[in-house]
Amino acid sequence: MKAKIKLYLDEKSAEITVDDNRKITVSFDVQDINFFETKEEVREIVDGWLQEIKDVENYEEIANALEDQLGKYVSE
Repeated sequence: MKAKIKLYLDEKSAEITVDDNRKITVSFDVQDINFFETKEEVREIVDGWLQEIKDVENYEEIANALEDQLGKYVSE
């Protein structure tokens, strides 16, 4: 099974839908441009949000899309 991600234009939320009708909505209203210290910290946050869909075929694609959105808030 695969997931689809929709990143909203406000760049502060995303909706992930899986074939079996699971749905996750993620909000990331990050105000500070240096909110995260490292890219690894971003990945930990993303993995936590996506914990319930770790079994989908395209997990890395979905996680990478969220990481890219949050990448501009990394101070390194």
